[in-house]
Amino acid sequence: MGVAALVVIGVGVYQMVKGAKKSFMEEIDTSPASAGQVRVIERLGQVGYLAKGAAFVVVGGLLAYAAITFDPEKSTGLDGAMRTILQAPFGQWLLSLVAVGIAAFGVFCFFRARYPQRT
Repeated sequence: MGVAALVVIGVGVYQMVKGAKKSFMEEIDTSPASAGQVRVIERLGQVGYLAKGAAFVVVGGLLAYAAITFDPEKSTGLDGAMRTILQAPFGQWLLSLVAVGIAAFGVFCFFRARYPQRT
């Protein structure tokens, strides 16, 4: 379970780095898009990848906690991770930020479908 936790945390960190560096833009052909659309796609992708990565890191952290405490019932999925965020100080604000970020990633996916991956 510890290895799974490290893998999930690694995936989350990778997603966050991908969002911060905007490297996801290399996977999309935005040549037919206007400059304004490209800016919107970049921002949605950045916010979306950061939020998605944060959710993965929290899930991985819960898996790691379950592995350390030898209590598999402490390992929860995304719903448990979101409940953990909600219970933290300023949890409602943090959960709202994650929710907005995941929604932004959803809108980004529509743009990604409109401007398919470069070959």
